[in-house]
Amino acid sequence: MLHTLKQLEEEGFSVTLLEVSETGLVAPQQVADAIHPDTCLVSVMFANNEIGTIEPIAEIGAVCRERGVTFHTDAVQAVGHVPIDVRDADRYAVAFRT
Repeated sequence: MLHTLKQLEEEGFSVTLLEVSETGLVAPQQVADAIHPDTCLVSVMFANNEIGTIEPIAEIGAVCRERGVTFHTDAVQAVGHVPIDVRDADRYAVAFRT
């Protein structure tokens, strides 16, 4: 994901990278606070394959929906480990490719 963000910056996009807690979590309020009027996309990894953190995807998706911002989650590391139902998590785009 970091390579993609770097590429977007090189193409002239403004990128905001949020700090995670010591357990690897991104708080929904952090996301809400980071959204600007020109924010067009929020992307969060569903699960961290190194430390096992599962992000609060439904809550982050709700923040994005309320603000009218497209939300993407990379769910590759979560598939087969946690239940994923794209119908009830306020997601706009979910990546499952392995």
